[in-house]
Order: sequence, then structure tokens, then C-alpha cells
Amino acid sequence: MYALFIVSSMFLSFINGGLTIDCPKTPSKWCETKEIAQACGVTEQCTTYVWKTRVENELVNLSIYYETLCPDCRQFITTQVWNTYQSILDIVNITFVPYGNAKELYRPETKLYQYYCQHGAEECYGNLIHACVINFYPKTEEHMGSDPPAQCMKNL
Repeated sequence: MYALFIVSSMFLSFINGGLTIDCPKTPSKWCETKEIAQACGVTEQCTTYVWKTRVENELVNLSIYYETLCPDCRQFITTQVWNTYQSILDIVNITFVPYGNAKELYRPETKLYQYYCQHGAEECYGNLIHACVINFYPKTEEHMGSDPPAQCMKNL
């Protein structure tokens, strides 16, 4: 009698798609697995707000401060950074900061600031252009794609 009950329960369970997963009562557990998220009806929310955030937070953050006309910065970015970026782009989040070794001087007569860059006015302008590109294309893949603007540093 019991054997027949167990066999029939297993058969019905198999027909209904196997063992079902119940949605936990605690919302903090809803995104633990894809199966639980599906049972709770929150797969889209888990993908958008939990799982994507976890993946982004697991990347190594690397900020590179550089000057557009500095010969050492140019060589470093166009050789070392570019070659390394291509091989580790899936584990690193690189942020480029065209910072420069600039001095700031306030002119009271014009009520404006004047900037002096280590490698001249052209470098200040180059830093401004790079900052503008990075502002409008903030994702590293956008400004470091297969033909990156950083590669144009060779021609400056």
C-alpha cells in the first residue's frame, strides 16, 4: 500500500516537471538561485538589481592618471595598457583620468582661472579633449574599442 503511494507520488511529481521549488518567505533569499527567483516570479528584478551588481563589483578597479603630451604616459598607454587591456578586459574596470601636472592661477582682474600644464598649452587642450570624450563615452569599451582614441596619442 505504502509502496504504491510512494511510486504514484513520484510518477505524478515526474509528470508535473519534477520536484518544485517553493518561494522562500524571506525576500533576501529570493535571488539566491535562478530556480528560486523563477519560483518567486522575480527573475527580471534579480537579473537587473542583484546578479548584475554582483558581477560588476567583482571587477578589479584600476584608475590611470595621465598627461596627453607626456612621452612616458603616451608610451605606457599605447604599449603596456593597450596590450594588457585586450587580455584582461573581462576582469578589470579601467578608468582613464586625463589629469596632468597642471598649475592653477586665479586672475582677479578677469575673475577667471588660468591653467598651466607641464607640457604646455597644447597638453591642457589635449587633456580637455580626452576628458570630453570620456564624459560622452564613459564606458571603457566605448573609448578603448578596437581603434581607441588613446591610440591617437601616438600622433599628437
